[in-house]
Amino acid sequence: MTLPTWRAIETTADTGFEVRAPGRERLFADAVLAFYDAMVGVPSIRPVRRYVLEASGEDDADLLVNLLSTCLFRMETRGMLLCEAHVQFLEARPKRRAGKTLESAAKQAPNSGRCDFAAPELQGHRLRLSARGERLDPSRHAFDLAVKAVTYHQLFFGQDPDGGWRARVILDI
Repeated sequence: MTLPTWRAIETTADTGFEVRAPGRERLFADAVLAFYDAMVGVPSIRPVRRYVLEASGEDDADLLVNLLSTCLFRMETRGMLLCEAHVQFLEARPKRRAGKTLESAAKQAPNSGRCDFAAPELQGHRLRLSARGERLDPSRHAFDLAVKAVTYHQLFFGQDPDGGWRARVILDI
């Protein structure tokens, strides 16, 4: 198992991490591993169970916060700890809006050759995280940090000039 390229960021009352990866999908996956490594240490987690999570967001930064918040929720409610992660991007969903949809317009005038509906706008970014890990075992997993929330404070997600990707996340502890 190769740990992600990340470094801890210390702030006055919180903590966080910065992750670098060669690609966007890998950056999301590595951020998940950095998140768990900061709390319990990924080497202590065994890949004995499979987990699948989905997350969405308005942009990549929002998507990252939502993904990590989902991981935090699952850890707190189900004891989910992850040590392997793979990300697949999903198609964006159309925004819901009042009025005609593509299906209703086609039913009303199936052979008219006219389109009197507005094309749906795409809403946000979506991904599926396929991961392996295990449930929390207090006899083996010692928490280095008790994370209360994943924050938007000093959040960064972007591509470096060299083509690599970088993200910064601050955790409320």
